[in-house]
Amino acid sequence: MGCAERNVDGGATSEKTASAIIGASGFVGSYILEEFVRRGAPVLALSRSPRQRAGVEWIGADLRKPDTLVLPPCCTLYGTADAVLLVHALCRLLESGAKRLVAFSSTSVLTKQDTEVGEERELIHQLAEAERRIVALCEQRHVGWTILRPTLIYAEGRDTNITPLSKLIRRFGFMPLVGGARGLRQPVHAEDLAIGAIAAAASQSAVNNFLYVAGG
Repeated sequence: MGCAERNVDGGATSEKTASAIIGASGFVGSYILEEFVRRGAPVLALSRSPRQRAGVEWIGADLRKPDTLVLPPCCTLYGTADAVLLVHALCRLLESGAKRLVAFSSTSVLTKQDTEVGEERELIHQLAEAERRIVALCEQRHVGWTILRPTLIYAEGRDTNITPLSKLIRRFGFMPLVGGARGLRQPVHAEDLAIGAIAAAASQSAVNNFLYVAGG
């Protein structure tokens, strides 16, 4: 999928100091937003359900309807939404003139390539294809990209994997193991991912790289 070039005049380009968070109300996006607010840095927050908050410009955005997206000039895009969804709207988002993108994928693109579950294989194929297209679009537009591949993401009380398990253990005092429990996981906290994403955006060595992010 190609992008049509859009010229941005010198005045607008010089003012592109804000960062934009796509999926600002999600697990990772909300932590990135908190960090920018704490620093007093200009930030654009994109979400399907815009909110009101001092120091934040909230923008209603549905990635499934890219033609409706209007993003003011910005310098960096944090694509915390699902990569398969993000890539469909990326052409439109890059019209903001951003020269840096940090997007999120998953370690599953490597660890689950040979899964026996057909539906899961298809999801992994879609994710790998989304990664490829993100890279191609960014390189076409001369945008420095970084794709983070985290393991299982958790955030207390908000995720649907670690939180339910912890509640079960607290209630019954044990953890059931299914099928021998041979699959190893290194869950990573959403706030740690947010810190990593901001660091990656500022790091020259992270430009045009895939980075794996795991918990302890």
